Amino acid sequence: MADVALRAACAQSGRMHQGVASANSWEMQLPSCGLSVMRKVFAPGVTETKDVPCHTISLHAGAPVRTSCVRSGRSYVAQLTRGDIDIVPKGEGGVWVDEGPAEALILRIDSGFVNKVAAGLGLDASTLEVLARVQVRDPQLEHLGWALEAALVEDKPVEQLYMQGLGIALATRLIKEHSAVRPARIRRALSRRQTNAVCDHIEANLAGSLSLATLAPVAGVSPSHFKTLFKAAVGVPAHRYVMRRRVARAAELIKTRSMPLTQVALESGFAHQSHMARAMRSVLGCTPGELAREYR
Repeated sequence: MADVALRAACAQSGRMHQGVASANSWEMQLPSCGLSVMRKVFAPGVTETKDVPCHTISLHAGAPVRTSCVRSGRSYVAQLTRGDIDIVPKGEGGVWVDEGPAEALILRIDSGFVNKVAAGLGLDASTLEVLARVQVRDPQLEHLGWALEAALVEDKPVEQLYMQGLGIALATRLIKEHSAVRPARIRRALSRRQTNAVCDHIEANLAGSLSLATLAPVAGVSPSHFKTLFKAAVGVPAHRYVMRRRVARAAELIKTRSMPLTQVALESGFAHQSHMARAMRSVLGCTPGELAREYR
């Protein structure tokens, strides 16, 4: 059917089709899985969708039916059979004209949920583009759709972990087989901004407790990643950098202030004077006493 004819039919209907009542029609919201699942029987005629705020997978579930549709300015004619799949990306609309009753299992997937799954797969979610599909066959996607339906219509409490697993599997299949997306850039070192923030924090807290657990949040990364990223950015492990900065602080205090070495050690973040002495000998090649005698 031509594009003009389809649009004329839609104009004559003047409304979005709501479908006909059926024992097979139902809808369930599954926010923890990022999903809305609906089984619906559409009456013959025109159905229009527009501005849907999520990705939609429509799985034909009933008897064969001839349908025509217009999506993104392109016209299609198809004989739908059970298992045929349409994928409508978020925000894309369409007009369908069915020659007979059309029964479908409609899965609407929250785009934010899909983006989270993409990020978990090591992909750059900001580049994710779900592709429009018309009458495709995908046995895995079909199997997941029927599994969701079976779990929802079963006369038993819905197991959340199982449903969440199906939701993740559905999003994963959508991403891998029906989307265009780039791999995420691998972060190999702290950025200059992160490095400056961490170093400033260290400098301001030399006399206190400094650990991976306290430094990693300053950079906004996990402690396990912080070790590698900090060393790549600065050139030495975090604990060695902190020790060098404490030795530098102690040396500055010895040179500019007359205070007992035990106090110098505490104000520089060392546990005791002998701890400071070992660190200073390692970094500067001299002891605090030797340095004090040189400047006093």
